Amino acid sequence: MSYFLVDFFVLSFNVKYSRWHVYLLLFFLFKKAPDCNSLNIVGKNMDFIYFFAIIFIFWSTVSALNYQCNEVDASTLQCNYIPKDIPNGFTRVRIIDFLKENKTFEFNSSYFMSKNWEDVTELQLQDHGHIAEIIFMEKCFIGLKSLRELHMNLPTQIQLDSDVFVGLDNLKFLDLSECVYLNLTELVKSFTGSNKLPSLETLKASNLNIYNRGISFDTQFAEALGDKQITSLDFSYTKITEINITAVLQYIQTLKNVNISHSTASNFIYGNKNELQKLKNINMFDMCHVPVSWLIPFTRYVNMAWNYSDFPKPWNYFFYPKIVNMTSRITGTGSIHTVNCTYIINVPFQWKSEELIIKKNNIKHLDLKMECSRHKIVTIKHINAAGNQMEFLHPSILGCTPNLEKLDLSNNKLHKMAKENHLLFQQLFQSLSRLISINLSFNRLQVIPENLFTENRDLELIDFSHNELEQVTFTLKHLYKLKVLNLQYNRIKILSSLSINNLNSIFNTLGNTTWTLDLGDNPISCSNCEAKQFIYWLTHTNSVSISTANLACTTLKNTRRKIDTRTLDDVNNICKRTIMIISTTVSVGFTFIIVLIVIMVIYKRRKRANKRIKRGELVNRLQEGQGQNEFVAFLSYSSEDKDFVDNFLIDDFNETLQHMTGIDRNLICTGDLYLRPGFRILDEISLCIERASAFIVVVSDSYNSSPYCHNELDIAYRLQKPIVLFIKGTVDESLMTPVMKSLFNSNVRVLWTFKNQDYTMMTSWQNVCSSLLDLIIQNENI
Repeated sequence: MSYFLVDFFVLSFNVKYSRWHVYLLLFFLFKKAPDCNSLNIVGKNMDFIYFFAIIFIFWSTVSALNYQCNEVDASTLQCNYIPKDIPNGFTRVRIIDFLKENKTFEFNSSYFMSKNWEDVTELQLQDHGHIAEIIFMEKCFIGLKSLRELHMNLPTQIQLDSDVFVGLDNLKFLDLSECVYLNLTELVKSFTGSNKLPSLETLKASNLNIYNRGISFDTQFAEALGDKQITSLDFSYTKITEINITAVLQYIQTLKNVNISHSTASNFIYGNKNELQKLKNINMFDMCHVPVSWLIPFTRYVNMAWNYSDFPKPWNYFFYPKIVNMTSRITGTGSIHTVNCTYIINVPFQWKSEELIIKKNNIKHLDLKMECSRHKIVTIKHINAAGNQMEFLHPSILGCTPNLEKLDLSNNKLHKMAKENHLLFQQLFQSLSRLISINLSFNRLQVIPENLFTENRDLELIDFSHNELEQVTFTLKHLYKLKVLNLQYNRIKILSSLSINNLNSIFNTLGNTTWTLDLGDNPISCSNCEAKQFIYWLTHTNSVSISTANLACTTLKNTRRKIDTRTLDDVNNICKRTIMIISTTVSVGFTFIIVLIVIMVIYKRRKRANKRIKRGELVNRLQEGQGQNEFVAFLSYSSEDKDFVDNFLIDDFNETLQHMTGIDRNLICTGDLYLRPGFRILDEISLCIERASAFIVVVSDSYNSSPYCHNELDIAYRLQKPIVLFIKGTVDESLMTPVMKSLFNSNVRVLWTFKNQDYTMMTSWQNVCSSLLDLIIQNENI
């Protein structure tokens, strides 16, 4: 039991400097209790002196065991307190959560004074959630003679002595991120003086003083850093009320990188314009997520024009640094939308930037024609305009950046431009002869124009991933330097022979030069014989490494399998089965067609025979001349059309019917010849119509205007006689009765045209009479 207690205390707490508490406690325990059975610390034989000594030592042991230092790696030590000394060999020390109570903690020059502390090159002071005040006294870091990085991430009240950093002559990186209560005025005082941080290169102060009023980068701030070696300033996520750009550039002449991203920079002070031109020495100016309203307005512009010379000159200085990051400057409901606008570069462009990052700015529609025939933006080499939901980009905009090498238009909606403005989309990159890399991923593109890249012979990388492409429709044979064509996550199932030829043209052009085609995560199919050519090409081309590409295809069972050399064998087997199925199907189909032809021949012969029989029966009834078969047709016409009927119609009509039926009598009934004088005219007309098998109407405007003619048509319609319309010349439909209009629009008509003082029928009497007889037979069978 005694050995167990010793092991428990020693192994459970890895604290080098508190084990003497454990040993002293055990000594007092076992002095009065030599074995487990006699161990009794509260019995009446227990001496009170030993009792209180044990309580004191136990409390001291627990307190000591709360302070720990653990080895993170061979060079890093992490502690939850500030040790007087550290083991030899550690150059990086993290002091994490060292504030144990909500009270004031004071750093003074007594800390960090051992020989091993002198070898530390990186120190991190970090605490979470403790409400306290930390006072950094003068020269409190003076023992850290080799320190190069100091991280003070302390979200609590901080007081800095003006000489707090004295002695840190080798410090290059100072991180004050999350010092949300640290006053900039105190910080500036601690920097002021040539003996303070003379080697400092990077100052990082994200979220500085965010719970108090905004900070101001004024002349005093710039002067305090002027005698340092500052190359990078990071004041992201801060409330900035004022930035004196002129003072910063005048005093901090070594400055290369500035980061004010996610800040609220409300006021920029410009002084001497000559000093502003020093912005061209800045390598990176990060203004992402900084509201844009102070720089340019944004709204919808329609039919407007601007000159470059009209814009305020200070606006240009923000594009002097080598890299300008303006990501998410326009957010929320704001957007840039121009329609039929013009921007004229009428004076030399003053931008010096090489890389422009304008991601996620809601630049949705740029129908903006830029006229830059005399002055172009020659310095821009990289443009990143991803994530703007862009639907349209006028080609002339890119035409003003002739030296562009890298263009990122991913995460936009350029499929709308490709569909609705196909020609302009095809011209989008034609002016970029030096383009090396193009990213058009996540644009929902379905078809790429054939000549999209004909002028971009230096292209090395084309990224069409995450689109909706099914084929490679664009020309590639001229891209001698192409290294990567990314077609991942598209809708490619089977590449056609045209697509394969386009891809092969690169190989034929490049010779032995290798290039990579990425087809990963496409719904490639290997479930039918049509895939044979594609799978064969895929497993034999040098542009796709089957062993490493990890490509998969959909099988006949609708499962996914990895594409390898065996995949081609499977597709060949499918082709063999397909051929057998086709052969069997063709044989069965051919037999079926032969049988069907025989049946059709027999059916048509019987139909013709049946037609002849019925035609003969009709002729017999007409020869008997009884009932409705006394006449073939009743001819209804207006009295004003009598000359037309007598001269062009009645004789030829009757003769043709006589010839076809073999009946030598009048087969056309006209009212004037067969009406009985003295009888009611309507009764007589009705009787004549009943004696005829069909009803013929000579349609003219005079017929449509006659009530008597209307009565004849209504009687025939009521008796369900077959009605055929003879249209005389041009007829006004508005004069027609509903019955006439219905027949006019639904049935085939016989047309008569008037030309050269003569009427001509647009068909033959043989066709008219044959159709009329068939119509009578059909009507009688109903």
